[in-house]
Amino acid sequence: MHIVSYPWGNFAATDSFLFCRARDERAVELWPADLWPTGESAMKIYILAIAPALLLGACRGPEAQAGAEKDKAAAVAAGQSYDGDGPNERIGAARDRAADAAEDAREAEAEAIEKERDSIRSAADIEAERLEQEAKAVRKAADERADAVEGGPGR
Repeated sequence: MHIVSYPWGNFAATDSFLFCRARDERAVELWPADLWPTGESAMKIYILAIAPALLLGACRGPEAQAGAEKDKAAAVAAGQSYDGDGPNERIGAARDRAADAAEDAREAEAEAIEKERDSIRSAADIEAERLEQEAKAVRKAADERADAVEGGPGR
């Protein structure tokens, strides 16, 4: 048995489970003790890391919230307790998911349009460069012909 340090505390472990033997037969920890904080500071870190994930998971969209309010009002009117999972809330959540998907589709389409614009501009830049090179070649050929005419037999 050996004491192994994890981010969440120290534990006893057998050699075969958490240790692998090195050539010199010393145990090598999978999580080095000095790599992770232990004790109360580790708990604070993990609580701070987990809290946003829990809060984001509890978020509802506007349609789901409106549906929950309708379900709660209907339950109160019927004299029942509301458990937080009514049909209007589920319909609202589905509408929220549809709205999120539509927004994602609009963003993807805008990104595709921007990439197409960039592609067209890039193709135009390449064509412009080709035409500039062709114009330089035409000017050079014209200069050579002009030089040949100047140095011709009539002069």
